[in-house]
Amino acid sequence: MDKGKNVLIISGGDVSLTLLSSLIQKERYFMTIVADGGLVAADKLKIRPDIILGDFDTVDHRLLEKYESLSVPIISYPPEKDKTDSQIAIELAIRLPIFF
Repeated sequence: MDKGKNVLIISGGDVSLTLLSSLIQKERYFMTIVADGGLVAADKLKIRPDIILGDFDTVDHRLLEKYESLSVPIISYPPEKDKTDSQIAIELAIRLPIFF
């Protein structure tokens, strides 16, 4: 199955589940990266992330443990960093090797 060439990044904040659901129905994604609190939205829509990252200051640690038990890679950053979790996710997506 063609997974597309796009990367879906789900960040925290006020996420419209309707809009997010519409996006995942319309597009194919090579990879899904979830930044910190975006894990709540991903979980509600039963989206299994390829990578979860952040300082995890806004996500319930039980939810994080759920995905850790599913062997989803989790990259932790210290809260005292110069970049936002979303910025780190975008920079990671830019560096991904996507084959055309």
